[in-house]
Order: sequence, then structure tokens, then C-alpha cells
Amino acid sequence: INSELRVPVFQYLKKDRMRSAFMRNFLVIGFFDFGTAWQGASPFDDNNPLNFITASNGQNTIRIKYFKDPIVFGYGAGIRAAMFGYNFRIDYAKGVESGITQKPIVYFSIGTDF
Repeated sequence: INSELRVPVFQYLKKDRMRSAFMRNFLVIGFFDFGTAWQGASPFDDNNPLNFITASNGQNTIRIKYFKDPIVFGYGAGIRAAMFGYNFRIDYAKGVESGITQKPIVYFSIGTDF
């Protein structure tokens, strides 16, 4: 699931027509992403391999059961703009995995469509 709130800042500030494509297409974004992934029949299954940490030294193998919440999400803010026929975007995002908020990450993307 992905949800975004896109605000065309310059369109709100300037009521008449703007000639600049950059200003017409400049957006400030708030977003929230939510999802899950697993192996096997259920993400909460005791045999789900994602819930185990395995270590081996060649002679001995240790298998530790470590429950990872299969539901993860991320949130953040960013800006979008069109320049030179391409769409540029910069996002500042944080993820949450097993209830622990991860370090923030800055993403930069160039594409032809959002």
C-alpha cells in the first residue's frame, strides 16, 4: 500500500498561468508505504525461514529463532520537479521493521513518469 499527499506549492502561491514547467510541476510530497513479504504458507508460521538466524563454523551449526514482524512500513517527505523533459525527485524516508525505526535515507531519482 502506498499513499501520497502531493501539494503543488507554486500553483497555490501564484494564481495566474506560469510559463515555467519547473514551477508548474513542482510538488511537495508526504508519503506512507506499508507492506509485507514472507516465505511459506503464512508470515507467522514457525517454519518461516525469515524468522531464523543460522551460523556455522564448519563443525557446528547454530539456529536461533528470531521473530521478525513481517509487516513493515516507511514514511517520509520529498519534492518532485520536471526539468529538461525528465522528472526529478528527492525523498527523505525512514523505515520501521519489527517495531524499530531505521536510520533515515535520502533517495534521488530521475525518470520519465512519477
